[in-house]
Amino acid sequence: MDLGGALTQFEIIAAMAFKLAADERLDVMVLEAGMGGRWDATNAADSVVCGLTGVSLEHTAILGPTIKDIAVEKAQVIKNNSMAATTSCDPDVLEVLQDRVNSTGSRLFIYGKDFRVTNKEKEFLAGWLVDIKGLYGTYKDLQINLIGNYQPANLCLAVVLSELYLASSGRKIDGKKLKVSLKKARVSGRFEVLRKKPVVIADASHNPEGINNFIKNINENFKDKKKIIVFSVLKDKDYKKMLSGIIEVSDVLILTSSNTARSLPIEILKKELYKLLGAKKAAEKHMPVEVFELDSISNSLKFALKISGSDDIICITGSITNLEHIL
Repeated sequence: MDLGGALTQFEIIAAMAFKLAADERLDVMVLEAGMGGRWDATNAADSVVCGLTGVSLEHTAILGPTIKDIAVEKAQVIKNNSMAATTSCDPDVLEVLQDRVNSTGSRLFIYGKDFRVTNKEKEFLAGWLVDIKGLYGTYKDLQINLIGNYQPANLCLAVVLSELYLASSGRKIDGKKLKVSLKKARVSGRFEVLRKKPVVIADASHNPEGINNFIKNINENFKDKKKIIVFSVLKDKDYKKMLSGIIEVSDVLILTSSNTARSLPIEILKKELYKLLGAKKAAEKHMPVEVFELDSISNSLKFALKISGSDDIICITGSITNLEHIL
């Protein structure tokens, strides 16, 4: 379908990826939608298997104002006679997904019902040791070097999607190969530890749900440590809710910008911050002791390292665009 207008950068890159895949005669591609699903460039692929994690209020001006609206857009990645799995437990999302699989002759597998994490042990900055009950097998002592508390469930979904894909051609997961491959797994910017003294974490959380997960992970791992937070956000995000959460976990807060066309100006961020600080003070809630403004992510990180002690925690969060300056 021709919707008119010029191709976007994302569409051009997606087309290049598909051409490269065809030239290299790949057996399988793993694709992640850039936004939504229905009109995303990656949805040109005729997927055999698709996975959906949580659905949050993001890109509402384009995808719709409610969780259900957004789920409808995301569900369009489910093609005829395909297999889908999800870690969502939201009733509205599950209803949308079930309607979609019913209308496409597909099947839906749900985390907690059809597959699950049966045991998980935190190994602090080393990651997790996880046991999983999949659809067609049980996998014990899987080690992942990712410390986010959401990573065991994400791993479980990834294993199940692999099971479904392999089963479509009569194959099964090789448990030994799975263990070896996971030891090398790295996901840039997903509560990623870049350094240990002081601890420096790169986090791509860019919406209220992501920031809530970020805060949970900070409190679970570093509750009693001094936390220096570098925060930059894009102007189309719900920055007020995000900033409200960040304040309560920051001992030192550094406001900055990733300096893209979509970056929220620091002046607007600062104005909202001081509104929130007044409300937090009145409610006697935790607030940062110090607030700084710097002109870039890289300079903010240099400054944070300069003022930190070896036992402090430095986190860069608020946007995926922040990561290009530090990774």
